[in-house]
Amino acid sequence: MPGLLDGAVSRLRTLLENAPRSVRRRFVLPLPEDTGQEAVARMLYEQRRMRSDAFGEHASLFVEPAWDLLLDLFLASSEGRVVSVSAASIGACVPATTTLRCIAALRRRELVVTRRHPTDGRMRLVELTREADTMIRRYLSSLRWEPSSVDAAVAPALGRRSS
Repeated sequence: MPGLLDGAVSRLRTLLENAPRSVRRRFVLPLPEDTGQEAVARMLYEQRRMRSDAFGEHASLFVEPAWDLLLDLFLASSEGRVVSVSAASIGACVPATTTLRCIAALRRRELVVTRRHPTDGRMRLVELTREADTMIRRYLSSLRWEPSSVDAAVAPALGRRSS
């Protein structure tokens, strides 16, 4: 699987090198050696932001705040960052009230935990539970990135026919 993913990333890089600047800056690709679960999660997260941008005022049709929150917390954990509840709202791209409802629902399902900030008692931190981290990793591992399907999906955006 790593060889297959490396090939897909290499092809995407080649396509994007020849793409208009407006297209290139929209893609966030992992480094060639970074083909792990965190890279896949980053690509999923960025794709969701790109879709929201593309649909503009209609982006609310695709709102999935709990998933966005879980993805953001997964990435933060993998990067060693702590996330406050207010930062989680920004990361999930939803209003604070929606974030609070999602966190409450995820806490009831034991997918996230919250705790007080160690030095600022006014701030609450939120993080994934081990169970949620395991579930996300299992999901990310189940994804299959076929180079032909990646090329077919990206080529129209670049104004090219896929092979």
